[in-house]
Amino acid sequence: MRKVLEFSLRHSLLVITVSVLLTLIMVFAASKIQMNSEVSALMPDTNPASDLLKKYDPEEKEKNAFYMALEFKDGISMEALQTYEKVIGEIVDLVGGYSDNIFTATTFLKEGGRLAPKPLVPKQRAPETEEEFQLFLSHLDDDIFSKKIFFSGGGKILNTFFYHPLIVDTKTVTTEYYIITKQLDPYFTTYTTGNLFFMENTSKYLSKDLVILLTFSIIVILAFFFLGFRSKRAIFLPMAIVIMGTIWSLGIMGILGYELTVISVVIPTLVLTIGTSYTIHILNQYYHDAELEHRDNQWIIEASLHVNKTVLMASLTTIVGFLSLLFTSIGASREFAISTSVGIAISAFLSLTFLPAALSRFKSPEHHQKNRVQNGRFTRAMSMVSLFVSRFRIVFIAIFVIIILLFFYTYPRVTHQSDYVSYYPQEDPIVVGLKFMMENFEGGQRLNLTIQAPEDQPNYFLDYENLKKVSNLEETLKGYDNIMNISSFPSVIKDLNRMMSDSYAIPEKRGLILLLSKYFKVLNQATETGISSNMVNNDFTRINLTIMIFNHENQRFLSESGLRSLVNSINREAVEALGSDMTFDLWGSDLEYLQLAETVSTDQMKSTVISIIMVLLIAAFFFRSLLYGVLTLIPLLSGIMLNFTFMVFTGIPLDVTTMMVTSVAIGVGVDDAIHYLLQFRKQLRLGGTIDEVLVRCGKISGRPIALTTISIVGGLMVLALASFKGILYFGVLVSFTLTCAMIGTLIILPSILSLLVSLKVIKN
Repeated sequence: MRKVLEFSLRHSLLVITVSVLLTLIMVFAASKIQMNSEVSALMPDTNPASDLLKKYDPEEKEKNAFYMALEFKDGISMEALQTYEKVIGEIVDLVGGYSDNIFTATTFLKEGGRLAPKPLVPKQRAPETEEEFQLFLSHLDDDIFSKKIFFSGGGKILNTFFYHPLIVDTKTVTTEYYIITKQLDPYFTTYTTGNLFFMENTSKYLSKDLVILLTFSIIVILAFFFLGFRSKRAIFLPMAIVIMGTIWSLGIMGILGYELTVISVVIPTLVLTIGTSYTIHILNQYYHDAELEHRDNQWIIEASLHVNKTVLMASLTTIVGFLSLLFTSIGASREFAISTSVGIAISAFLSLTFLPAALSRFKSPEHHQKNRVQNGRFTRAMSMVSLFVSRFRIVFIAIFVIIILLFFYTYPRVTHQSDYVSYYPQEDPIVVGLKFMMENFEGGQRLNLTIQAPEDQPNYFLDYENLKKVSNLEETLKGYDNIMNISSFPSVIKDLNRMMSDSYAIPEKRGLILLLSKYFKVLNQATETGISSNMVNNDFTRINLTIMIFNHENQRFLSESGLRSLVNSINREAVEALGSDMTFDLWGSDLEYLQLAETVSTDQMKSTVISIIMVLLIAAFFFRSLLYGVLTLIPLLSGIMLNFTFMVFTGIPLDVTTMMVTSVAIGVGVDDAIHYLLQFRKQLRLGGTIDEVLVRCGKISGRPIALTTISIVGGLMVLALASFKGILYFGVLVSFTLTCAMIGTLIILPSILSLLVSLKVIKN
C-alpha cells in the first residue's frame, strides 16, 4: 500500500486526471440505464404462483387491462351517455385494443317459456331517443348479469374494461388518455386504475425520487463535512470521491443492462453516504497528524497508512454484506448488490489514492484545524464516554442481555407485506381510483379457483351432481367475511334458472342444464373478451370460480397474514367439497405477491446468515483471532436485534426492500467495531490500566466512528423523502440499525472488553 500511496502523491496530477476521465466514460454508460416500473421486476426467479398465472392466463389479460369508472355528477342523461360512448371509441383507438362496457353487454328477457337474449342497451349504442333512454334505465334497475360488472349504484356509476397489447410508451398513451377523458368532466367524475397507469406513475415517482434523494443527500453531506472539519478541501474533495463512486455504480448498471427499479433507486444515495465514511477516516487522520510546516508529503503517506487497514477492512466487509444478496432468489436484489458493491469499492479505492493525491496539492492544515481533531469538544466527550462505560460495564452488559431477550420475543412477530399498493402515496389518483372500484364493484383483490374434471371427461360439469358440488363450495366460500363476491358458471346457471322457473338452484334435469348452458354461451359471446369466458371451457371439463376479496374491516387489501389465512381456508374447503375425483388450482396475481413474501422471508434469513459468517471469517483472519472476530460482531448484532424489535413495535413489515436492511447494516455497521478494535489492540500494547486504554481508544477512534455514522445516517434519512413507503422504511431502518451499532461500538463493546481484560481472557 505504501508504494501505491507514494505513486499517487508523486504523480498526483496524473491520478486525478485519469480518475476524472474514467468517470466521464462511466457517465456515458450510466446514461443508457432504462426505467423498469413493473412490480414483476421484483419477482423471484422461480415462483409457482407465476407459473400458474402463465398456465391459466397466457395472454396476461389481468396485466394488460385497465378500468375506468364514471360517477354521474347530475344524474343520468342521454348527452352524458353519448359522450361516454364517443370517449370509449377514442380510447380503444388509442391503445389499439378493445373494450367491454354497458354498450357491449347482453341481458335476457323471458318470452313465454323461453329466454330471449337482448342487448342491455338498445342497438348497443348510446340512446338517441327518449324511448331508448327509458328502456335503458329500466334495464339498469333489474339486470342481474351486468350489475356489479358494468354498473353500480342503480346505474349512477358505470364501469368500463379496456384490454390492450403490451404498451411500451406508457407516458404518451396515459397523457393522451387524460386529454381524451377531459370530455367527460361536465357529466362525470372519472376514476381510472390499472397496471398501465401504475407503471407510468411508478416511473414518474422513480425519476422524481432519484433527483430529490440525490440532491438532498449531497446537501446533507456537504453540511456535515463543513461542520465536522470547517475546511473547503474537506468538503469538496470527499464529495468529488463519492460522486465518482456513485457514477461508477450507475455506469456498471448501464454496462450490464440493469434497469432502475424501486429497489435500485436507492443505490446513488447509499453509495454517496457510505462512501463518505472512508474519506472521513482519511481526513480525520490527515488533520490529526498534520505537519504544520509543509516540508514534504511524507506525512500524508504516513497518515494514510495509519488508517488504510481500517478503510480496506471496512470496505471489504461492506462489500461482503452487499454481495450476500447474490444468494437471494430475486434478480433485482442481486443487481442491487453488484452495482452498490462496485460503487463502494471505487469510493474506497479513490479515498486511498485520489484523496491523498489531491490533498498533497494543498498547503498544510492550520493549527486550529489540527487542534479541533486532537482536542476538540467532540474528542473530549468521547473520552468521557469511554471512562463512564468502563465504570458501569456490568450495567451495559445487562442491557445487551435484555436486547437479546427482546429479539427472541419480537422476531417471530415480524409481519410481512404483500399489499404493495399500500406503498404508493394514498392520494395518488390511481390508488383513489382503485379504492373507488373496490368499494363499488365488490372487492379489489382477485383469486381464481380452477377445477378440473377427472381425466378430462367431456361435459363433466354439465352433470347435476358435479355442478352441485361446485355450487355448494361456492355458497360455503361466500360465508367468509372477506369474500365479497364470486362469479362462476354455476351462479349464472342458477340466475338463468330463476328467470325461467323462479328457482335459484341448479336444475336437476340434465335437459334444462343443457338449455341453460346454451344461454350461457350467448351471454359469453356478447362481449369481445367474453366476460364469462374464464368461467368454463368449451367442452365443460374445466370450471373456474373468480373470487373477489377485500378486507371488510378497514376497507383495504388483505394483509399478508389475512390473505394467507384465507388461501388456506379456500384450499381446505375445496378439498372437503370436491372430494378426490376433481383436482383444483388456486391462482391469481395476488398470490404472486404472497409467494414473494415467503421468498423474502427465506432470502432475508439466508443472506443475513451468509453475511454474518463471511464477516466473522474476514475479521478473524484479519485480527488472527477468532475471539476478536466474534467481538467484531457484537455491536452489529445488537443493532440488528434492535432493528427487528423496532419493526415489531412500529408495525414496519418485512418486504422486498426492508429485507436488504440486515445485509446493508452488517456490511456497514461492522466498520465501526473494526476501527475500535484496531485502536484497542494498539493502545493495549502501549500499556496502562484498562480505564486508561479505553479512554485513549475513545479519544482517538470515538470521533471518526461517531462522525462516519452520523454522516451515513444523515444521508440515509433523506430516504424519508421518497414517494414509496418501502424506500422510506428502508432508510429509517438502516439509519436506526447503524445508530444502534455505533452505540454498541462505543458502549457495549468497551464494556465487554473491560470485562474480558479483568477476567484475563484478553491479556493486558
